[in-house]
Amino acid sequence: MSKHDYNSPRCERCSDPVEEHGEHCPQCAALLLELEIDEAWFVFLDSLKVGREWVEQIDGALTGWKYAGGKIERETTSKGVSIASANNLLFIRGNHGIQYRADNGRPCLDLCHAGEHTEWAATFNLPTPINIILAAIAAI
Repeated sequence: MSKHDYNSPRCERCSDPVEEHGEHCPQCAALLLELEIDEAWFVFLDSLKVGREWVEQIDGALTGWKYAGGKIERETTSKGVSIASANNLLFIRGNHGIQYRADNGRPCLDLCHAGEHTEWAATFNLPTPINIILAAIAAI
């Protein structure tokens, strides 16, 4: 190992070198995102005053989409650190994104595309029929 290797940034979880300015190596970062969405998803659903079933039906269409983060607030309790609130949960596939968000306790879903030649976005909220949203997701 060169002297530079010892002084390079290291992953906080596994101590592997971190190539860019980050806290974790790519493998640990992916694992942490998976663990985050496991908890954040249920916190998000619990924050909804109406429409939980609406969101759960759409969730089945996200097979193959990758969780990319969200607005997550954490709290420390006697059991450790947990997620206190979760909103704006972003899932990506290629140049497409789906973002779940709550607006005053009502669910909204934003679909977007940010490609080289075309950028577009569409927002769906609770009254939108599920079959319309599923067709839009399938079309992208």
